[in-house]
Order: sequence, then C-alpha cells, then structure tokens
Amino acid sequence: MASSPSLRVAVVGLNGTLAESIIKHLVAANFAVTGVTRDPSKATDKFSSSVKLVKADYDSVDTIAPILRGHDAVIDLINRNQWETSIRIIDAAIAAKVPFFVPSSWGLDQSNEEVRSLPPTEGKVKMEDYIIGKAKEGAIAFAAIETSMFLDWALGVGILIPLAGGQTRVYNDGNVKMSTSSREDIGAAVVTVLKKRESNEVRNRVLFMQSTVITQNQIVQYAREANPSKTWEVSSMDTEELVRNSWEAYNKGDRSPQVMRGFIAGGTYGKGLALFKHLDNDVLGIKEMSEQQVKDMVAKVVA
Repeated sequence: MASSPSLRVAVVGLNGTLAESIIKHLVAANFAVTGVTRDPSKATDKFSSSVKLVKADYDSVDTIAPILRGHDAVIDLINRNQWETSIRIIDAAIAAKVPFFVPSSWGLDQSNEEVRSLPPTEGKVKMEDYIIGKAKEGAIAFAAIETSMFLDWALGVGILIPLAGGQTRVYNDGNVKMSTSSREDIGAAVVTVLKKRESNEVRNRVLFMQSTVITQNQIVQYAREANPSKTWEVSSMDTEELVRNSWEAYNKGDRSPQVMRGFIAGGTYGKGLALFKHLDNDVLGIKEMSEQQVKDMVAKVVA
C-alpha cells in the first residue's frame, strides 16, 4: 500500500527547461505535486498522471493565491525575463500563507557585482533581492539554487558545440572553466532542499551546485573522440569585442536575444563568472560527474 504524500508542492511554470526533471523527482519522492500553468493542455502528456494540473492567470496576485493555498512549498520555474511575474508569485505565496519558496534562480551568482551589472540578469537580481527582503521580514522562507549552465540541455540544443560538426566558435582561448549542472542533479537538489527546508543548512540561503566543471576546448576534444567521422573546425571570438558590440546595440534600444547572449558570453567566458567559488554540493547531496560520464554525455549528442 502506497504511503500518503509527505509534502504538497506547487510548481509554477511548466513549459521551461527544468520542469520535467524537477517534477519527476518530486513525484519519485512521493510529494503531492500541483502543476500551475497558463495552458494545462500543453502539459498533459509531459507529466505523471499523479500531477494535478491547474490553469492560472499570472497577472494577478488575487487569482494566483487561491491556487497556492494549502501547499507546503512553491517552486517557481518562470522564465528569468518575466521577473515581475515571479514577484507576483512570491506575493501570492505569501498571501496564501505558503511557508517555503524556491525562486526562479537557476543561474549565476547574483551576489557578484559583475554579474549584477549584466543587463540580462537585471530582472533576476530584482527578484532575488525581493524574496531575500521578504524572508528578512519573516513573511516567507526560501532556498535559492544557483546552477550555472544546464549542461545536458546546452549540449543537446547545440549551444556549446554544433552537433553535426563544422565551424565551431570558442570564446578567447576556449580554456575558461565554467560550472555546469545536469537537469537530473538539479531535480535531485530541489527534493533535498524541500526535505531540509526547516534546517539552517538551506533555509533562507542561496545555494550553489555543479555537476562538473568544463571548458569549451574539453567539449570539442570529447566530441572528436566520440565521433572521428565529424570535423569540428575551431575559430576564436574575442569576448571584449562581443560585449562592446552588445553595449552599442543595447544603448540604441536593442533588447534582442542575440544582444543579451553577447553579455552572457562576455561574463561567462571573458570574466569567468560562471565558475562558482563556493559550492554546497554536500548540503544538496550532489556528487560531481566523472570525466567518463561527461564524455558519455557529449558522445550521446554528437553520435
């Protein structure tokens, strides 16, 4: 006979990169999961039948709060560009008296002044500052998880290396180290945080995790080893020039993804801002991948 769910968790935003992995881990942990989304029809086939799907209008705290009421925790997976929506979700959770919140962090270290100065992180910085302030007021408790790049996702969509081979762009010398996390490890870390939510190890803290540290040149090397029939021709791009061009476009009002990617690339590869100086893997129960596991992940997408 199955045991009763130990925790009621609402996950807001089901169409993003992390939803499937996180919800899979929540269900496996025997949590009662409510999936909150603008369009449940898009999520019906993605998740376990045990996940309750609820349609929500994110434009009003008054409409979100009743959906969140009665839950023990809320996990926000809303896109970082929709930071005002995330703040409404925080306010709705407070109004609904939800005691614990996992905000839509999942990125770089927002306490780093250079990260805070990047235009693409502006909204996320405001959101994190907001929930930290609410926690200091005693309105709600939280745990934010910074993951840097989602390694398996970035590989799978060809961000780190063209999957078919060909011209391969690396930034500067290609040897800048960056922290990366797999979606499986992120899902596991979320479950750990929820189980430890009353502990000072996670409560009202920003936590940092990584599955591995990688460089662009390592990825190219692993791809070549995995599939010698393909050719990856490496060319270098100067991040200073890239950032300079992004600022020029940004100051003219251009907020396109291409311009924003220039800032992120400059911070990640030019300044090494994606390499975490402090880790909480031990608190989150995350064991780093072996080199062979990373090679296998690369091989899977370039086969």
